Amino acid sequence: MILRINYPSDKQKVIEYIQKLPDKKYLVNVELKREQRSPAQNRVYWLYIACICDETGNSKNKVHLDIATMFLPLKSGKMGIEPISTTELNTAQFKKYLDEVNLWANEFLGIILPNPEDKYWAEFYEQYKDQL
Repeated sequence: MILRINYPSDKQKVIEYIQKLPDKKYLVNVELKREQRSPAQNRVYWLYIACICDETGNSKNKVHLDIATMFLPLKSGKMGIEPISTTELNTAQFKKYLDEVNLWANEFLGIILPNPEDKYWAEFYEQYKDQL
């Protein structure tokens, strides 16, 4: 059973539930719930993809799939072995993914992809926003 703690009052409900369990052996796993990638992270990613497409002449689908295959875990899918969907990543995992894409584009393609905090972000955004 999964017990969710979304509000402080939920902690007491979980404690009460556990106290009512019969005296048997149990395995309790508590983990921090991370939110899925944010819309802002997703926009940054597709701006990066648009820039890489412009620089390489490849389609969005090809660039997205190639990058996902390089940096995301693989699974068995409809097309054989394929990367997991970026929609399965939480915010921390997606940040790591964006950082890997950024480093790879710089090292292997010579493309500098700015972060939203960078000085040139506004100019970068204006250049690629219509390709989202």
